[in-house]
Amino acid sequence: MAALTLSLNSCKKEDDDKEVEKEPTKSELIVGKWTWDKTEQYTNGTLQDSHDGDGGKIEFQEDHTIVWYDASGTPDPSFDYNKWELNADEDLLFFVNSEDNEALVTKLEKLTESELIFSIDSEASNGDARKIMVYLSK
Repeated sequence: MAALTLSLNSCKKEDDDKEVEKEPTKSELIVGKWTWDKTEQYTNGTLQDSHDGDGGKIEFQEDHTIVWYDASGTPDPSFDYNKWELNADEDLLFFVNSEDNEALVTKLEKLTESELIFSIDSEASNGDARKIMVYLSK
């Protein structure tokens, strides 16, 4: 039995020499150009409005700047939010206006290599709870 154990322990799998691929962080996953697919608006948990995106794109760059593109692919400087950050837990995505340092806080609902979904919670003027869901794809 000892010889069997010795022979099993002396076997080496080819995979042992390969470097293990690590999972990308959320910051690494978010970098790139994303297409705006759809927006949904909920009031008090009920879907009020849903519409397809206009083909515009958001590019999250490695230096944490954002470039917005219109449907024709032209950079659109009219958006105030030109930087992005993730909180320490990587569950909140901040769109930051660098001029006044104000941030739009969004919650990451889903982030994969090809899909990004975030939500924005707000309150309507009458006090109703609103949630906007934004769907992006690569």
